[in-house]
Amino acid sequence: MRDITIAMGTRHGVPAALLEALAARGVQVVAGCLFPRIEGRVAHVAVPDDQVETAREVVVEQGAAVLDVREVIVVPRDRRGSIAEMARAISDAGASVYIAYFGADGEVVLGTSDLARARAALGLD
Repeated sequence: MRDITIAMGTRHGVPAALLEALAARGVQVVAGCLFPRIEGRVAHVAVPDDQVETAREVVVEQGAAVLDVREVIVVPRDRRGSIAEMARAISDAGASVYIAYFGADGEVVLGTSDLARARAALGLD
């Protein structure tokens, strides 16, 4: 799974239009988050690896910019403990969490400094 970091303006309706365009092109957004920045907004969306290039195209077509794409772990709802328990397990394994957000079905998306250690710590390897 890949996290795509997107920069977009503050014009009304941009996030909705982007999500609609992704869906129209068959990109499955597993999870996402959106927050304001001084000059615009930043969104993170988690998409399957094989849909990254299509997602990139859609982002550009919608007038936004892809800032970063990185591999992330998606922890299914039925495989997780609390966020604190996951963070502690990953920390104790020697990795750091640099991004975390939730999916619509309760998944947790985690970007870490060491995906292999984090997966092992969470029993996902």
